[in-house]
Amino acid sequence: SISCMVWSRNKPNELFAGLTEGKIKLCLLNKNASSVLYSHDHPCISLSSSQDGKFIISGHSDNVILKFNLENSNVQKLCIHSCEPICLGWGTSGSILAAGNDGRVTFYNDIGKKLQHFDYNKDDKLKEFTCCKVSPSGDAIAVGNFNQFFVYLYNARKQNWEFCNKKVDN
Repeated sequence: SISCMVWSRNKPNELFAGLTEGKIKLCLLNKNASSVLYSHDHPCISLSSSQDGKFIISGHSDNVILKFNLENSNVQKLCIHSCEPICLGWGTSGSILAAGNDGRVTFYNDIGKKLQHFDYNKDDKLKEFTCCKVSPSGDAIAVGNFNQFFVYLYNARKQNWEFCNKKVDN
């Protein structure tokens, strides 16, 4: 079963699909064909594409985030997140957002080093983070959480991500 998908940034006829069996497939829409790019022992639960379209990352149920180079087919373990990375977003300057059910939003660089960490564990109204979307420019990321979403903006001058706003739907 397909658990998540992401479009290729540079090639509109390519779609990547993460499967519950741990495989990541490349789907060629114009040819109605697919092939396995790589496999992991645990289900894929999230996917994202780099801003330049050269890499994809996959989040798996064992908290592992894998990075796949589309140019040379190299796959590597990027990092182990604090929980299942249900939300994955690849923003500007190679920053990767990961979030899940532990109330934390973490930004990593493109080699897996933790850059920033936002902890919302003490908020009793907070539930698990379930989805995220990166703006087309890559400098804003919205992260969904039950009846609210959090927005982060990249500050190029400070070279970091800043919490911008929280929208609650009553």
